[in-house]
Amino acid sequence: MNPKIIFQRASPIYEKNLLKIEGFVMPTEAVFKRKIRALESRWSKWGALITAELNKVAGLTWPEQDIRCYITAGTRMSFSHPLTLKLHSSMDDTFDTFTHELIHRLLNNPYHPKRFKKARADLMEEYKNESLTTRHHILLHAIHSHILMKFFGLKRLQRATAFVKNPDYIRSWEIVNGLGYQNILKQVFKS
Repeated sequence: MNPKIIFQRASPIYEKNLLKIEGFVMPTEAVFKRKIRALESRWSKWGALITAELNKVAGLTWPEQDIRCYITAGTRMSFSHPLTLKLHSSMDDTFDTFTHELIHRLLNNPYHPKRFKKARADLMEEYKNESLTTRHHILLHAIHSHILMKFFGLKRLQRATAFVKNPDYIRSWEIVNGLGYQNILKQVFKS
């Protein structure tokens, strides 16, 4: 079953507790409303296709039926628990970041089958000399590569890989590109 996504403006109290970028000025409520509507519009077009493809590729279950996504700005990064999405100037970047965080949610369900947990642990062990962040993102970036190629094409995948600045993320993309995302998916999700 695909989760229902609820996009919601983060509360001021929540935002005050997030790490802010020095000198950052929060966008107006009108800007948030416009960007949330644009994100909802994109999700209404692509969401069912993307979640169905994630289900097909991974064969995993979602940890919850409803996923609330808090929308904010001024934080250094987005994160998956609670799902908090930093708005970017580009809607493609915002949407791709949301997809990234959603894949984290899918992969981190503690009730996944033992065979998946073992295959994921084996992949992590294979790259034990890499940072923990890099290891956690190899499978995620392989899945994200599949989604981007299937629905948006090579230029969008290249844009997503060029968007990241964190060296650990860059390294995981290098590993995925070197091995081929299809090979990683076969290794972890083989029948």
